[in-house]
Amino acid sequence: MIHVSFVEPSLDGDPAADDARQKWWRAWRDRAKRARDKYEKSRKTTADPEFDSDVWKDLKEWLLRGPFDGKCGYCESAVTAVDFGDAEHYRPKGAVKRRDGDAWVPVVVGRRPHGGYWWLAYDWSNLFPACAKCNSAHKRENFPTAKKHVRPTARDLARWTSAALDREEEPLLLHPMREGDENDPSRHITFDIDGRAVPIDDSERAKATIETVGLNRDDGPNSLVESRRETMADQVKLCMMAFYQSDCDPAAIDAFMAELQKRKRPYVGAIAVAIERKFDMIRRQLDERRKLDERRAPR
Repeated sequence: MIHVSFVEPSLDGDPAADDARQKWWRAWRDRAKRARDKYEKSRKTTADPEFDSDVWKDLKEWLLRGPFDGKCGYCESAVTAVDFGDAEHYRPKGAVKRRDGDAWVPVVVGRRPHGGYWWLAYDWSNLFPACAKCNSAHKRENFPTAKKHVRPTARDLARWTSAALDREEEPLLLHPMREGDENDPSRHITFDIDGRAVPIDDSERAKATIETVGLNRDDGPNSLVESRRETMADQVKLCMMAFYQSDCDPAAIDAFMAELQKRKRPYVGAIAVAIERKFDMIRRQLDERRKLDERRAPR
C-alpha cells in the first residue's frame, strides 16, 4: 500500500488547470450532488432506497486511469488487467461492523445499528478503486476505529464530512489518498523478505489495515504474498544490475526507483523496501571493504 497523491481539479476556472479534467470533474461533482440529494429525499418515503452506482463506478474508472494507474488502492495489485475493479467506499455506505475479539460485529450507536455513512456514498474523498479480493472478499462493511463510530442525526449531516469524521472517530484503516505524514502507509507498513506486510513499530493502524483488507493473503498459487515476493525479487535483481553496471554509483539506485515510479508497477511500496534493504547491506559491505583496504594500505 502506498500514498496516492490526488489534488481535486480546480472548479474555479483556474487557467493553469487542465480543461478536460476540470470539465469532467465539474460534471461528475454535479451528478454526485444530484444523486445524493435524490437519495436523501427518497429516505423520507422509502424504507430501502436505491443508490445510483453508476456515479461512483465512473469515478472509480476515472481514478484507475489517472492517479491509481490501474492498481488497487489497498494491495497495489493490477486491477484492470483481470477485472473491472470495485468502487471502494472507505466508510461503508450501508451496515458498519467493528472488530470484537476474533469476530466482526455490527456497530451499535444508541442501541440502534449504525446503518452506514450513506451521506458519503457519493463523496469523492470516501471513494477509490480497489480489487475485489481486498474490498468484496475482505473489507466489506468492516470499519475499525480507535474511538466510537459516529451516527449523526438528519439535522447534523452537513457537519460530518470525511475530515470531521476522521478527527472524531480516528479510523484505524489506512486510506491511500489521505494527506499528512501520519496517514502515509509507508510510515506504518513495511514488508519482509517473503513479501508479507509487517507493522512498523507495532503500529495499530498497520495491524488493522493488514487484517481488514487481507494484505497478507497467501491462498495458493498466484496469491498476493507470492506475487509480491516474486515481484520484489525480480526488481531487486534489475536494480542491482543497474548499480553494478554503473561502477557502484549510488545514484543508479535513485534513477532506478525514479523510473520504477514512472512505470507505476504493482507493489512499488514493497519493492522500495526490498531495494533499500538490499542497498543497506551493500553499503555495509562496501564500507567494510574500504576499511579493510585502509588497514592493508602501506604506511
